[in-house]
This record gives sequence, C-alpha cells and structure tokens, in this order.
Amino acid sequence: MLQFIHWGGTECADKVGAILHADRLILCTTDTVPGLLALATAAGRRALDQAKARSGKPYLLLAGSGQQAHDAIDWSRVADRDALKRLIDQCWPGPLTLIVPAHPALPDAATQNGTVAIRVPDHEGLRGLAQHVGLLFSTSANREGEQTPCRIAEVDEQIMGVDAIVSDDDAVICSKPSTIIDCTGEKFRLIRVGAYPIEDIVKIVPISTGQ
Repeated sequence: MLQFIHWGGTECADKVGAILHADRLILCTTDTVPGLLALATAAGRRALDQAKARSGKPYLLLAGSGQQAHDAIDWSRVADRDALKRLIDQCWPGPLTLIVPAHPALPDAATQNGTVAIRVPDHEGLRGLAQHVGLLFSTSANREGEQTPCRIAEVDEQIMGVDAIVSDDDAVICSKPSTIIDCTGEKFRLIRVGAYPIEDIVKIVPISTGQ
C-alpha cells in the first residue's frame, strides 16, 4: 500500500529508511524537481533503472553534509582542489551537482568511469535522510524521454513503482533540475544549465561553457 509521509523528524527518517533498505523507491519533494530516491547500492540502481525504463546511465548522489560528500571524493585525483573546495564551501547546500573523481570505497554502482556526480541539497529533510541511511541515488520522476514533472501531482506513482510519497506540500519549489559542473579536469566545465545560476558560479571559479 502506498504510504504518504511528511518530511521532518526521526520518525520520517525511520519510515523512509525502512523502505529504502528493502531496496524499494520513494517519490519525494526536493529543493529542485520531484525526485525518485533509492539507496546508493547495486540493488537501488536496478530499482531505479526499472522505474525509469533505462540502463547504463549514472544517477547523481545526494549527501547529507559537506563532510559526507567530501568523503565520497578521491581528492588525490582532483586537478584543482582549491577551486573544488570553493564550490563546495560556497554553493552547498544548493542545487549544484559536481562531477568529481570517485573515492575507491564507493560501490561500483554509484560510479561511472571512476567519477561520481554528487551534491548536498538545500532541503533539511533530504539531508537528514542521507545522514540517517547513507548516500542516496536521486533522479527526476519521469521515464526516459518524458517531460520532467515540476510537482508531485504530475507524477504517475504507479508507473514509477514507488512505495511512499514524501512531501512538504505540493507547491512547485523549483521547476529546474540541478546545474551540473564537471570538476574532473584542469578547467571545470558546464554540463547542464539548471537551478543554480551559472553567473553566480563563475564568480567563484572559472567555468568553461563550451563543448
């Protein structure tokens, strides 16, 4: 039976954590568009692949704190550590996803070609959940090729196969997904324009916006 859970408190984290640890999915409000969440495990990735009707593509990770995200990065392979630290310190929590070298301790399911896409969301409930259960896979609540929904009411939770909907309310918090920056090279590169304004990012570090 589909559960409806309100963000907030230990009880929420316990209920949602039990669902995720059973290798099931939740649909939730976030600081960007509505998201599907799973544990950052091989089973979690398989569940999301089935819901999204896709395979072979990575999912971004949500961390509960800067330290949790920091521990997921292989800093020995970061070309410009100072620039990456500035982005982390000044842009998180927020709708900015950073592609970084993946720490060797991360499961293979969470990485792609030795990298990981990660962010710390500007959403207290999401951060608390990630601190409670560990790193989370996150993706927009639509199937491959379909329009990204901007609110929970636009999502067909039956198609998504979720066990719970976790929400603050049904207001549109943000109509855009996170901005994505590739931080694996000597110069950081814009991958996707999203909710975090690129004009604010370039005030912190130089960004290549070309191909």
